[in-house]
Amino acid sequence: MQGLVVRAGQASWGPTARKTRVRSKGSSSHCEQSSGQTASEVGSGHRRNPVSTAIALRFGWWIGSLTGVLGALPILAAEKPSSQTAEMPFCQSWDEPYQGENAVGPHVVGLWTFDPETGGKDLSGRGHDATVQGARLSPTGRFGGALECFPGWPVEDKPHRAMVPAKPDLSPRKAFSLELWICPKPELANLKAEAYLVDKKYVAHTDYQLVMTVPDRSGARGLRMSLGFGQDSDTWYAPARRWEPGRWYHLAFTYDGQGTGVFYLNGVPISQSTHPGRTGIVPGTHGLSIGDRLGSRYAGFPGLIDQVRLCEGVLEFRPVAVRVLSDRRVFLRMEPDVQLRLQIVNRRSRPMEEVTVRLALNDMPPQEKKLQKLLPGQKEEIVYRLDTRLRPDVYPLQVEIFAPGGAASRWRPRPSRFGLCPGRGRIGCRSSCGVVARASRVKSSDSNGSASPMP
Repeated sequence: MQGLVVRAGQASWGPTARKTRVRSKGSSSHCEQSSGQTASEVGSGHRRNPVSTAIALRFGWWIGSLTGVLGALPILAAEKPSSQTAEMPFCQSWDEPYQGENAVGPHVVGLWTFDPETGGKDLSGRGHDATVQGARLSPTGRFGGALECFPGWPVEDKPHRAMVPAKPDLSPRKAFSLELWICPKPELANLKAEAYLVDKKYVAHTDYQLVMTVPDRSGARGLRMSLGFGQDSDTWYAPARRWEPGRWYHLAFTYDGQGTGVFYLNGVPISQSTHPGRTGIVPGTHGLSIGDRLGSRYAGFPGLIDQVRLCEGVLEFRPVAVRVLSDRRVFLRMEPDVQLRLQIVNRRSRPMEEVTVRLALNDMPPQEKKLQKLLPGQKEEIVYRLDTRLRPDVYPLQVEIFAPGGAASRWRPRPSRFGLCPGRGRIGCRSSCGVVARASRVKSSDSNGSASPMP
């Protein structure tokens, strides 16, 4: 289990972290997260409450210890209100056909929609036209047409794909983003092999390769992105899940050119990891295969693929971000008037109207807030009143956001966790308290809007 280690001048996640060190008055700290949060979204650090510090100095070390323990618990989701969010790039309009700058902008390396009238043509204008090999064009895509692919080995060891000839700019030298829509066919459930979505790597230590992993016993499949760095390769993984036949999913992977890769599913981050020391990928000589592996054994994806886009740079795919503003995560049982403060941010370039935010703690009745309109980049603070009469424990606060219209209309950010400490009938509570210890080990990702896609 990972935890938060606070040292002089910094705080970081570490696999062996177990204790939180409270530093003396007058010093400051800054938070870094290696998972679930980009550098631009890291909170500005935690400052101890001057009122509680004064009380501690006056009435003794034991109240000061309580303030330190509760105050220093995870602040990872807290963010100092500023204009920072407005300066962040807006979410890509992935829930509609890409047009204009999103299709032919200088950052777009390739865009393939497989519509009946365009086939495998590269709509970015870069000339990376694809040839359909063994697959076929289908009129029933997510937007217009799609590429229909079929399984390879052991069903049929033949290619089923759209093949793009090799060109140097198909290998972004620094940061890049790769995205596509997929719709599995029922045959995926019976396939025991991997299913390749995009492959420009094959067995070389160059370029990139996006694959659905072999299913586990429940039939769930994860995702992996392998990147080649010349002498060797590294792999980024996303957790396994069940893929429903006939349902469209939007997948995206971003790589910052410095070792950090993030997977998105339907506009929410599902996995982020960093491989220290890595830089940009090394370009190879292979072409780009969409829907299948480059060579034998072929491992095609049995399903439909639409709106495949390769871009330079790390793009934003989250329509909505949820942040925790409260600077505490642990409270005393029966503590009066506890309010958990959260912030909703519209990352879209267009307004969101008739937004419903629903907050629920375990099986407690949900609390709802209606927002008539959220303008692009607008931040709205909401409050959840915590019932501290609950028994001491660590509780997940689940947030659901509903907004009518578009494919991205419902989000469920990963729950934020809050603890109720018994206090043993006193104001003071030792740092060895089980609730405090468990809450201090919680690795929260709510500041970046990490989410479990809605079923």
